[in-house]
Amino acid sequence: QMLDEYIATNLLTGIISKTKSFKTNTVTPRSLAIASHLIASGARREDIVKNLYQTKTLPSLKLWGRALAQLQSDPDRKIVWSTIHQTDFTETGTTPHELDQVIDELIINTPDAQHVYVVYEQTDPQGHTHIKAVITTAPYIHVSDVFRDMQPTGDAAFVTITIPVSTIAAAQRLIHDRIRPLVK
Repeated sequence: QMLDEYIATNLLTGIISKTKSFKTNTVTPRSLAIASHLIASGARREDIVKNLYQTKTLPSLKLWGRALAQLQSDPDRKIVWSTIHQTDFTETGTTPHELDQVIDELIINTPDAQHVYVVYEQTDPQGHTHIKAVITTAPYIHVSDVFRDMQPTGDAAFVTITIPVSTIAAAQRLIHDRIRPLVK
């Protein structure tokens, strides 16, 4: 048998990570059946969940708190968003790289949300502030295509973009104007 507990654990880690612990719309009966088979083959689900989701640093938790304080939603369209200012990164000792965790937490803790984004300020080494966003949407929307003109980095479902506006409010309007018409 080629599938030992270590391989099963690694494969299940990928599934749990990609589906945010089976809480995204990408979960299918087939992915659940595969996960069940991996657990039956010895995958250590509790260790995976602990290592993926229960090991937050204090600065990351502080950033999460800032994101929650600014949390907004459009329940009818299942959109959830937040904002992070450059001062939030400075005061919490974090960087924009930790926003992936914030997005993950928003997805996990707001199961009705299908479209999640965080707009943030980032200051470059020359002191210029840029408005950026990390965005994830429901699988039927290819977010990388929606924001193609902003040279998104990421994949079809999860991107980071630099928005050619001068305020966070303008960035939120731009994102909403593009996502709202696509929401089912």
